[in-house]
Amino acid sequence: GEFPSGVMEDLKRFLPEDDDDDDDDGTSKKEENDNIDLGVYTSDTTWQIPEDEIHKRKDLRKTRIFSIDPTTAKDLDDALHITRINKDTYEIGVHIADVSYFVKRGTELDREASTRCTSVYLVQRVIPMLPPLLCEQLCSLNPGVDRLAFSVIWKMKSDGTMVKGDRPWYGRTVIRTCC
Repeated sequence: GEFPSGVMEDLKRFLPEDDDDDDDDGTSKKEENDNIDLGVYTSDTTWQIPEDEIHKRKDLRKTRIFSIDPTTAKDLDDALHITRINKDTYEIGVHIADVSYFVKRGTELDREASTRCTSVYLVQRVIPMLPPLLCEQLCSLNPGVDRLAFSVIWKMKSDGTMVKGDRPWYGRTVIRTCC
């Protein structure tokens, strides 16, 4: 699961900035950050979705959305919502983590992810497609955290048929899963 150093450069912008230039031991914060293994350093990110990005997307943070990944998963990338509209009609939403916001086309991270194609799940180990900072944090649809997603939303009758005349909506969203 190791990632080339160039891949990690793209991710440094999502780590907290530190105002102090030196540590107690005389090591500069810049030197310390240059040595961080960003594939492991996932818990201290304070990154939040920029307000201008929220305004570009449909805001579904008040919708009850839940992950459909197993309880043992670290990378929660699939979620659903089902809202009853009336006795016989439901709104269904399928939400997938928006990795494209973080992985820019043509970067070393993009090339590495393309080479890996998918995460590989072995019995006691995972070989991730993306560094843990992305797949376990910034792109993971963790409960109670605002996250970027691609969504499709449609209306369905209780017998499983689509509502006539209603077209599915596809687009970029901001979501906050409840579980």
